[in-house]
Amino acid sequence: MLLKGTLAAYAVSFVAVAGLAVAPALADTLFWQGAPGGDWDTASNWYNWDTSATATHVPTSDDSVYVDNHLSTAGMVNISGPGNALSLRVGELGTGVPSGILTGYGELTVADTLLNNGEIVAYGWGQQRTLDLNSAPLVNSAPLVENTVENLPGQTRGWYAFQGGRLELPTLTQGSGRWWWGENPGDDSPDLINSILLSPSGSQLTPIFDIALLANDRNELPAGTTGTIVGLWELQVGTDGQGGEWDGLLDLIIRYDDYSVDVALYNNPDLFPEDLRLYHFADNQWTDITDLDSFGEIFGQIGANGLDAGAFSYLAVGFDIRLEGTTDPTIPEPASLALLMAGMGGLGAYLRRRASR
Repeated sequence: MLLKGTLAAYAVSFVAVAGLAVAPALADTLFWQGAPGGDWDTASNWYNWDTSATATHVPTSDDSVYVDNHLSTAGMVNISGPGNALSLRVGELGTGVPSGILTGYGELTVADTLLNNGEIVAYGWGQQRTLDLNSAPLVNSAPLVENTVENLPGQTRGWYAFQGGRLELPTLTQGSGRWWWGENPGDDSPDLINSILLSPSGSQLTPIFDIALLANDRNELPAGTTGTIVGLWELQVGTDGQGGEWDGLLDLIIRYDDYSVDVALYNNPDLFPEDLRLYHFADNQWTDITDLDSFGEIFGQIGANGLDAGAFSYLAVGFDIRLEGTTDPTIPEPASLALLMAGMGGLGAYLRRRASR
């Protein structure tokens, strides 16, 4: 995972701190200017565009917040604790390589629009932790998740979960009968890494989707799972009291992490690109649900048709995923081997290697 190219890229962190400054009454536009290792909850790490000076407060639910390369050099820091923003934009607004990273865990309440043109990473630092971006409702019917830069083959814009991380995002619809997780609603071809397009059918009930991206070392991973996991999702389908469980079928398109696939193929010469599959876990078994008719037509996408998802299950993209008698606790994330190093130094070294790709 993570950045390519030569432009500066950086991340911000949330650290729960007692006695934060009182929020101002007026909305401000705040740009990240902190050095590597800076915290979201340090006012001096932000630049107030409206006053042309260093901010005197951390972002609040009234503020528009930008995490890009306008004012900061590269940096990678830990996220821990709550945060707020009216809107949050991660990455550049135009073309170019990703130029913003938001990483860590905690509840980040974005009241309006979350724009991801960079990389947003649930990173638990070896513990079971959640980056919750699903805590705010839509405002004025605006989509809570947007993306305005096409993520081309080999690029890394998108969503990730490592080291015990769990990423929660809203699943959105435009009223067309289709749903998007981690992608701009209306995008017929999801291109952000680990995003999903869902097309339900065959039921009189409207499905309510609750989806989370999981690191491969999450406790939720079914015991005894073996194989090479490229992406792992928890999928819940409800009906919000409409009367019974949802009884329809799902068509899915997932934009998998092609860089993780490259790493897996490099590390295991017995694997071949055509061995990549989409799996579904239900009834205590992993089942290959890959739609071979459409697989490979669009780079970086894999799909399934007519899935009976049930109320609770898991999805995984990878190679030879199955159950065996015991769980191997050392199963790594294929593209995150270097992220297993503790501390910011190891994470930064991984980013530099990925950036040179």
